[in-house]
Amino acid sequence: MAVTGWALDDSGVSGVDVYRSPLAGESTEVNGLVFVGAATLVAGARPDILASYPTYPGVNRAGWGYTLLSNLLPNHGNAAFTLFAYVRTMDGANILLGSKTVTFANADSNRPFGTIDTPHQGQTVRGTITNFGWALTPQPNGIPSDGSTIDLYVDGAVRGHPTYNNFRSDIATLFPGYANSDGAVGYFTLDTTTLADGVHTIAWVARDTAGNASGIGSRYFTVSNLTTAAPTLPTTLIFVPPVDYETNVAWCTVQLRRSVDAVNAAPVASGYLGKPAADGGEISVDISTLVDPLPEGSYYAVVVSTGPGGSTPSTPSAVFSK
Repeated sequence: MAVTGWALDDSGVSGVDVYRSPLAGESTEVNGLVFVGAATLVAGARPDILASYPTYPGVNRAGWGYTLLSNLLPNHGNAAFTLFAYVRTMDGANILLGSKTVTFANADSNRPFGTIDTPHQGQTVRGTITNFGWALTPQPNGIPSDGSTIDLYVDGAVRGHPTYNNFRSDIATLFPGYANSDGAVGYFTLDTTTLADGVHTIAWVARDTAGNASGIGSRYFTVSNLTTAAPTLPTTLIFVPPVDYETNVAWCTVQLRRSVDAVNAAPVASGYLGKPAADGGEISVDISTLVDPLPEGSYYAVVVSTGPGGSTPSTPSAVFSK
């Protein structure tokens, strides 16, 4: 589900964090809640707030969003949780923005579920990008392996169907026993030069063999093809390792692909990482030596974690240009 809202402060907003109510025995933060994740501040997402409060600092980025996959909550999301949003202000305050209680009943749901991995919430893109996501549906139903019942929407209009039925070991491990557990991932190549520069929405709608339908992973992204500013070439990228990283991963590699290539295409460059430390649940990877020899173009990176159970690719990085 999408957790969204807006936030302003006379000193400016540095971020919004989402928390939830704890279950008995769970570790909590100092505020007595369980940290869920940091929301993304999205430029241009709330023109209504910009019109109403035009003098506030950072008002163009007042809108924020966080995608919560409820199946990964305790007990697979079959319980009532209260969600809390805290705003971090530029002058150092941490203020409760609001809370909502939501009852999740995934065990009783017969509808497809999943998420979009890229583009990231609020990401700025240019040229041709690869939109990745995944979708499953409860048994006894399935999703056709050709992806024909998954519609990709941009700004509310259907753009096509992703190439579906691709394996990802973390999804297969987290959600075994579904008809599409071994082929839940799909990807779609989107030419953003067909879109005007500015803020757009992207979403998937998945239908299963019984006709059950569900929206998946709706989010904002920004197209910037006409800018004359030179794109930033990163030297270090941050990745989130698989959930079994500490116990079942022996070593990792980083792989670079062209932005138009699928995640299962041959990489244009790769490097052995060993098993880097996961600091705060993240892996920091220096890609400078891999990028230097590459020709000019647009690329993305993936970290592949390998262990006894097989290999698991990370969510692809944002596309970068050289």
